[in-house]
Amino acid sequence: MASKQELTQVRHYSLFQCSLFLLPFIPPISLAGFFIFSIKNAFSFSSENNIHANTYFKLLIYPCILMTCATFLLSCFAAYNKLEAFTVSLNFLPFFLLFLAVASTFNSHKYKWALNCILIASVPVIIFATIEFAFNQYGYYNIDRFILQDPGIRHPRSSSVFDNSNVLASYLVVLLGISLGMLTKYYPKKHKDYSGIAERFSDHQSILLIKAYICSDLIAIICTQSRNALLVTIILFCTSTIFFKPRNLHFAFLLIITILGFCLLKHVTLIRYISGDLFLTSSMARELLTFATDSRTKIWEVAVYLGKERPFLGWGLGNYKLLYPVQSIGTPPHPHNFWLMLFAETGIMGAVSLNMFVGSILYQAIRRINMTEKEEKSILISYLMAFSASVMFHFFDCPLFDFRVNCLNWIFLAGIFSLSSKKSIVVDENTIRLSTEMTHHNVVFVDHATQAYIKPDQAKKISG
Repeated sequence: MASKQELTQVRHYSLFQCSLFLLPFIPPISLAGFFIFSIKNAFSFSSENNIHANTYFKLLIYPCILMTCATFLLSCFAAYNKLEAFTVSLNFLPFFLLFLAVASTFNSHKYKWALNCILIASVPVIIFATIEFAFNQYGYYNIDRFILQDPGIRHPRSSSVFDNSNVLASYLVVLLGISLGMLTKYYPKKHKDYSGIAERFSDHQSILLIKAYICSDLIAIICTQSRNALLVTIILFCTSTIFFKPRNLHFAFLLIITILGFCLLKHVTLIRYISGDLFLTSSMARELLTFATDSRTKIWEVAVYLGKERPFLGWGLGNYKLLYPVQSIGTPPHPHNFWLMLFAETGIMGAVSLNMFVGSILYQAIRRINMTEKEEKSILISYLMAFSASVMFHFFDCPLFDFRVNCLNWIFLAGIFSLSSKKSIVVDENTIRLSTEMTHHNVVFVDHATQAYIKPDQAKKISG
């Protein structure tokens, strides 16, 4: 019979799953669910995955969290507009609790199901984005606003359930990272002893399902018409060649189709030879070839100037838009670069502390990625590729101010830290989890927290 503590953990995880399913559609309810989950589990010292006893966490991660929170609060007190700074800080500080809660209570099975929840919940979003794009091409119906439009007014970019096409694009490239990472469980293909036809059929079904999802996600990315998303997509596919053999040419085919589809739907012909001259048929092509004149470069210059004026604590979170030159055309809400935003609004101290926190987790994960079994490795790669996709997107935009995208980023970061901080066993070239059955002669136990290697004759003592 399950204990009271186990039943409580099941209820908390069910709350987390429901919040994750509703995240794209009803953010306020998801916010309430994640808040309750975080408060209940952030400092759970008796859970099955107690990160508070992890040496690496105590010596580096926890001090980085405290330093980041302290510098952000100091920046808010020294801000140009304190109310705005404290309000925008809610996009950062409370999420440390979510990070602690997820990393403290989840095991690899729960992390896998979290990915499944994210992908399942995204299917209606992808379908909605594709249908919206088809309708918007004719201007008859602007689906995201539910109002009739003049047929002459065109809205070529999809935004689906999000307020902005770029936020949707950020969400979609994260999903692409997850699905590509999940495929690493099946590639490169090696000879495998199947217990029966059912297992082989199940693997083929899973591969086909993931590939179908990737194709639909790519169509939705094309419908957003986001240059950032196209760039991140290309990088993700190129990165995935590390895990997939070159003979899997269908991935290269999908990438080529994505680029061509993006260009065709944007009505771009990059090169047309007429009398030896180069003609560009859309403003999109001109922007690609004259990036130096893009408005973002001017926005970045203002961010660098503001950062130099207050280099240590910055002007306060959210104060960039209040200090942007009035004579400029339009007022951007942020510098369209996350790191320039940190430099301008929190200063060097805030930028360094947050980057130390995130960077140390990523460094640990990359260094230990081969110390986990194949299934857990694919889960870790999924989290790494999803978070990396979001990081790359933030070089040219800041979609984290959407609660849904921000929440996913913190869940990914918690998964990366937790999955790369476990004990494992290395058997020959494979890595498997610590268990009482694995006490063979060629077994080496590795404690990720202390990096201590233990002799085989000590295995029974530790596993017991």
